[in-house]
Amino acid sequence: MMKTDAKPVELTTGEARTLVGMAGSFTADTRSEIPKLWQAFFAASPDIAEAVPDTMYGVSFSHDEKGGFRYGVGLEVASVPDQLPEGFCEMHLSEGLYALRRVFGPMTDLPGQMDWMFCDWLPGSEYKLREGAVFERYGPDERNSPDAMAYELWLPVTAKE
Repeated sequence: MMKTDAKPVELTTGEARTLVGMAGSFTADTRSEIPKLWQAFFAASPDIAEAVPDTMYGVSFSHDEKGGFRYGVGLEVASVPDQLPEGFCEMHLSEGLYALRRVFGPMTDLPGQMDWMFCDWLPGSEYKLREGAVFERYGPDERNSPDAMAYELWLPVTAKE
């Protein structure tokens, strides 16, 4: 079994980005269904005008007090097309400070990596979540294979008071 290589968390300033993709509603109990949304996105094989090539995003947003959230799969665009493919929506990533963790490993390890960021790193850090979407970024990497991928986890943060 392949071991996950996760780098230490770094703080970085992220740019505002606009994405176009598909989104669905989930809870902690149903987050294991998120891969089906990715499959639906790939099956739709969208041709999005002005999409940034070779990079995809998984975005968690609109969290509620009952543990529900929206999760979207999408591509960054320079501007939102006038006509979106059926079932597609636009999503926004805010500009600001982020806690960033770069990871390489099996995708089955992603939920545990995200849990570590929220349950271990964040409470022990000098930061707290701020308004904004939590997201995964998947860019080109020559190490990517069917068994493992490089990805980044981005949490919007601000200094604790």
